Amino acid sequence: MKAGWTTARLDELCSFQNGLWKGKKPPFVHAGVLRNTNFGPNGVLKMEPSAIAQLDVEQRQFEKRSLETGDIILEKSGGGPKQAVGRVAFFPGADSAYSFSNFTTRCRVADRTRLEPAFLHKFLHHCYISGQTEAMQSHSTGIRNLKLDQYKTLEVPLPPLDEQRRIVAKLDDATDFVSKATEAVGVARSEADALRSQILNKAFGQRVGDAPSMELKDVCRFINGRAYKKTEFLDSGPYPVLRVGNFFTNANWVYSDLELDSEKYCEAGDLLYAWSASFGPRLWAGPKAIFHYHIWKVVPNESLVLKDYLFRLLQWDVAQIRNDHGTGATMMHVTKGNMEARTVRIPALADQRAICAEVAAADLEMDALDRALAKKSSELGALLPAILNDLIAG
Repeated sequence: MKAGWTTARLDELCSFQNGLWKGKKPPFVHAGVLRNTNFGPNGVLKMEPSAIAQLDVEQRQFEKRSLETGDIILEKSGGGPKQAVGRVAFFPGADSAYSFSNFTTRCRVADRTRLEPAFLHKFLHHCYISGQTEAMQSHSTGIRNLKLDQYKTLEVPLPPLDEQRRIVAKLDDATDFVSKATEAVGVARSEADALRSQILNKAFGQRVGDAPSMELKDVCRFINGRAYKKTEFLDSGPYPVLRVGNFFTNANWVYSDLELDSEKYCEAGDLLYAWSASFGPRLWAGPKAIFHYHIWKVVPNESLVLKDYLFRLLQWDVAQIRNDHGTGATMMHVTKGNMEARTVRIPALADQRAICAEVAAADLEMDALDRALAKKSSELGALLPAILNDLIAG
């Protein structure tokens, strides 16, 4: 810790007040109530009117639980498997009355000549993103609860007040920079997606406009997968079972030891199509596997259509297939009949090879751009915690 800094326990510096229950006893007062859903990135509250619950609450409860500028709202219950409880949000003040829900606690600085509320918020946010609060949570019926007594013992660094304000200003500047840079990366991603669509539209729309029209059933076969009972799934076995849930993710595998007709297996290089929930084609690159009922194996008539061309054509056509033929109240799907009757343009094999080569070359460039954007997003995601850690640690 930097020379001249001191520390004090959080409960020596602040008062705490549990959140608001709506209550049933009049008189009531109308107030906006901030909840866990109002916690945004970097501890910034989402204050859009549509995001805030407007409630009539007991006046007696509200008098103890109204928010003032500089209050810190602490999430004491919530979280989930991928999100620890203990997020904090800074209340910037507002023209109307606000309170906070019973899943949160208000933390209020007692002496602002000693501790700047905005600095305390940055420190508590640092404790959260650095994982310090993860060890302070307990589980109850799926909800995570913060061990508040333990949380209150956090040792808060106390630089001189001017230094606290300087740190807050630097962190605000860094946050603004990262937010703008992240937004720019998002715009670049959108532009890259649009460019990818343009490339595919040119290849499979404009370029093949004069090619003969054929129904898919005339150029390929759709082979049904096998309907399984859960009792037939194994934790391990000779054959992975490819289901819609892991069609694109390669996760949550189950296995089977059943011996089936050869057509009910997929092997490396086979073209598959998920026809429910996760629409779209995939070229299987894994080991010999069994494919589930909600997946077709697509076998092209290679005297008419190349497998690679058919794969890219189906990839391009996914959104339109969903729009034209998607049906089902609980799980959208496309029927085999509709799929087989779908009309597509099939140029000569030489033209198919040329189109696939052009699209493959574009894919290499687009994949390189995707990797660069993903790297930049990762760097931006790590930048702010690193700056926060350096400044808070002195």
